[in-house]
Amino acid sequence: MRINDPITLPVSGVTIKNRLCKSAMTECLADEYGRANIKHERLYTEWAKGGCGLLITGNVQIDRRYLERPGNVCIDGPQDEQQMEGLRKFAKAASVNGTVCFAQISHPGRQANLMVATKSPAPSAIQSGGLVPLPKPFEMSNSLVKETIQKYAKASKVCKEAGFGGVQLHSAHGYLLSSFLNPNANSRTDEYGGTLENRARALIETIRAVRKAVGNDYPVGIKINTSDFQKGGFSHEDALIVAEWLDREKLDFIEVSGGNYEQPVLITGEDNLLSDMVSVKRIGKKSTVQREAYFLKYARDIKKVLKRTPLMVTGGFRSRKVMESALNDDGISMIGLGRPLCLTTDCVNDLLDGKVDTLRSPETQWKLPWYVSWLRYLVVGNLMKVGGDQASTYWNLYRSGDGLPMEENPNMLLNMIRTNYRDYQVAVALKGLPKDDPTLQQNKPKSNLPKVILAIVIAYFVYRTLK
Repeated sequence: MRINDPITLPVSGVTIKNRLCKSAMTECLADEYGRANIKHERLYTEWAKGGCGLLITGNVQIDRRYLERPGNVCIDGPQDEQQMEGLRKFAKAASVNGTVCFAQISHPGRQANLMVATKSPAPSAIQSGGLVPLPKPFEMSNSLVKETIQKYAKASKVCKEAGFGGVQLHSAHGYLLSSFLNPNANSRTDEYGGTLENRARALIETIRAVRKAVGNDYPVGIKINTSDFQKGGFSHEDALIVAEWLDREKLDFIEVSGGNYEQPVLITGEDNLLSDMVSVKRIGKKSTVQREAYFLKYARDIKKVLKRTPLMVTGGFRSRKVMESALNDDGISMIGLGRPLCLTTDCVNDLLDGKVDTLRSPETQWKLPWYVSWLRYLVVGNLMKVGGDQASTYWNLYRSGDGLPMEENPNMLLNMIRTNYRDYQVAVALKGLPKDDPTLQQNKPKSNLPKVILAIVIAYFVYRTLK
């Protein structure tokens, strides 16, 4: 089997032209009302021309009060003609070149963005840890859980009406559906908490509600964690059981990833980022497969329990050799790609045509400026590198949305400042939010920009002092 080979999805019967997928990445290009616009059209036209058989959008939020980041597209309630027109043009642009585009339907839960909300709904009122400041969570009532499930279904139906090729439900990375599965985030005593079966109930009911809303001829996928990589959290053993349950539902594919804001292995590929940051040299000692496909070893176990549902793995794939090994030796059906597509939008075409054997990797090509490069030997330097990688990824998506070429060698620290400031500006500009909702920032968002600038200034002066 080759990465060029098509795949037909088992429930909907939709055929995808090859085995490569642009996995979901947050774009944050929506306007002040959470509407899709010309920026989405520009970016996704380039990606659709770039070669992937499947594109999955960034988080499309079902409740515009709670965002993963300012600038998320929102489908919350009935859509007016302007909202629908933006979605239709988005879907059409992302479907050129025979490409199929799925909208990723999501709710951030307790990982909502603090620039927008001071409080956010969650399975339980348990604060998320990690390095990113987050709102204070409040426990969802039983009725709110059921109402939110229907929001997933209604948003999915809107996406079908707008012309998207399918939907993917986001139940990974610590967002709402994922946090229901996590014992560290879910201490409920009703039917949505306690045993694994109860903790998975919100997810299963959401899948069934969405399938009922869109019908069997429309593709529905799911994204789940192979593990939260946290003591006491959603474990790999839990994931195997949940995967077996999901295999019985009417799903067209399951995508696996891992981690959350407390343990962001989805970004770093390392299980212990916050407790024992590793150096580049240590990473380099791993095998090619370990360096590339850092969730593959967990995906192999999940594949063993699946009888009918195709499995997609996202996380670190770069070379044709490792991709086709996963397809042929591990039974993986699709390969998810992310950051290489934020360096050049057409890199997959070159891989499919045999012009290259390995995709360029931003995380190795992009470097910190000389005056902070010495910090790479410390935990703070590794964290700054991760932050700079993320910020530069965001910045290149903004540039493509504005019709500009992506930067090959961006200024990572400058992008950390620019993206934080941009998020702040977008948060301030948000309109149409309830004026009397006590969970919202009411146009007084808190920015991380001062902390980012302070860290950069301190690093510079420490360098000058040591020099």
